[in-house]
Order: sequence, then structure tokens, then C-alpha cells
Amino acid sequence: MTLLAPVTIWVDESSYEAARAIVIEIQRNSSLERRAEWEEDWRTKFGGSYSRWLLAKLRKPANIGRIIFLGIMLAIFVVYPIVYVLRH
Repeated sequence: MTLLAPVTIWVDESSYEAARAIVIEIQRNSSLERRAEWEEDWRTKFGGSYSRWLLAKLRKPANIGRIIFLGIMLAIFVVYPIVYVLRH
């Protein structure tokens, strides 16, 4: 078993070009569908606004935890040393 086993397609050498063409076509169709979905979400959910998109991303629970963690790390490694140097 290899690292790529879940996404590997084994074909005969004689069918390689046909299989490759099929995979490329599926990939192209999938990317076009995803792009269309994103464009629809961009217009309906976010109204084409980058700031609305960013706020929606930041409001996810996992990102809120990351923001809190980032704030704590900034306080420890940036603010505290500056305050320490200014007081002494």
C-alpha cells in the first residue's frame, strides 16, 4: 500500500491515455462545478464583500480559538517583554 493508494487508479499501459483523458475531464468538470458554487455563495452569502467573507471565516468556533491563542501568544512574547524593558 502506498501513500497515494486511495486516489490511485491502476490501468493497463494500453488504456493509459484513455484513462488519463477521463480523469482530466472529471477534474475539469469538478473544478468548474466548485467554482460555480463558490461564485454563487460569494454573491448570495457575502454580497461580493471581502469584509463579510472575512468576518464569516473569523466567526467559526475553530478560528475564534485560534484568535484567542494568537492574542495570548502576542501578549506573552511581544507586550510583556516591551513592558519589562520599559519598567527596568
